[in-house]
Amino acid sequence: MSTPSSREGDPRCSLCGRLAVYHRRYTGDFLCDRCLCESVERRFLRTVRKHEMIRPGERVAVAVSGGKDSVTCLHLVSGFAERRNCEVVALTVDEGIAGYREGGVEAARENAKALGVEIRVISFRDTVGHTLDEIVRMASERGEPHGPCTYCGTVRRSLLNRAAKEVGADRLATAHNLDDEVQAIMLNYVRGDVSRLHRLL
Repeated sequence: MSTPSSREGDPRCSLCGRLAVYHRRYTGDFLCDRCLCESVERRFLRTVRKHEMIRPGERVAVAVSGGKDSVTCLHLVSGFAERRNCEVVALTVDEGIAGYREGGVEAARENAKALGVEIRVISFRDTVGHTLDEIVRMASERGEPHGPCTYCGTVRRSLLNRAAKEVGADRLATAHNLDDEVQAIMLNYVRGDVSRLHRLL
């Protein structure tokens, strides 16, 4: 009797024939969990080596929100650092978004602990004096009703840069991917923000 995970006709991995969990549309390949992880790691290693993004003996800070992209980045950088005699420290920003950030911060802590990586949690309240929720509310009361992303991105990046310097990091790794880059370009294009577009090019 077939199970939901092995039904007749379910796609199989293009590389090894195991049950596929992911369809890589730009190549047409179906990948199982193992081949997907190996593929991501190979591309990561190839890119880091080609551009000398991490050099032997360096201290690398990794921005970890607790989401899948940043946790993957932490695991990849940590594995690479072991082979290059590098130190890794995780940096997590707690924006103070009620009912949202607690889970991400906990996931960041758990993954850092599992990897034996030092983690620093930087909170908006401790460094800026207000949580993101409070900043948005105060801005709205002043007649500046911008969305939370307007404030969050700028403040978070500033805090990460400052924290990376404080821990003596030579590099700051973030989990931004090509989708993030395209989204930023399109948003700035739609808004007509030429100065921001210029910075991305």
